[in-house]
Amino acid sequence: MDIVLSGGFHNSPEIKIRVDNTSYRNYALGYIEFDDMLTNYQRKRLERHFCGIKGCTCGSYRRANVEAYG
Repeated sequence: MDIVLSGGFHNSPEIKIRVDNTSYRNYALGYIEFDDMLTNYQRKRLERHFCGIKGCTCGSYRRANVEAYG
């Protein structure tokens, strides 16, 4: 399943990531947190994309809009 994240504190352009369907379903139902369905690589990629400023407290991808496709 593809997830598109956009906006956030710094109003970053959208970025697409792929997650496991079951993980997304569990997230949508509230069984797991958003971070729990991401790999370490995906977390780092999202951090760099949405902020990348060391010490910034903007919330990075955690404040972005999330839309699922697939």
